Amino acid sequence: MLIRFVSFAGSAIAFIKLQELITGRPITYPGQQVINGIVGVIIVALVFAILVTSSTALLWSCSVSPWCSGSSSCSPSAGGRARAHPLLNSFTGVAVAASGFTLNNNLLIVAGTLVGASACSSRA
Repeated sequence: MLIRFVSFAGSAIAFIKLQELITGRPITYPGQQVINGIVGVIIVALVFAILVTSSTALLWSCSVSPWCSGSSSCSPSAGGRARAHPLLNSFTGVAVAASGFTLNNNLLIVAGTLVGASACSSRA
C-alpha cells in the first residue's frame, strides 16, 4: 500500500508537470530533504504501529504520509524530463510482485517483475 501511494502521488505530480498545469521548473524549498526524511520516519513508525496494534484506523491514517512523500520527492524534478518516472514505475512493479507472493499468484509475480525490470531499463 505504501509503495503504491508513493508511486501514484509521484506519478500524479509528474503528469501535472508534463501537462503544464503547474510550472515545469523544479519546485524546491529550504529544508526539503529534512522534511522528506521526517516523513519517511513517520511512515516507518506508522508501519510498526500498525503491525503491533492491527488497527484499521492507523492503516487509513497511514495513507496520508506516502502521498506527501511521493509528491515532495517528485516536485524537484523538471517537468520535461520526469527522471523520477522510471523509479516510480519500478516501485509499482515491485509492489505487484510482492502482492503476487502474498496471494500465491504466479501471474502477478511475473507481471510485477517484468514491469519493474522494464522500468529500470527505460532510463533516457
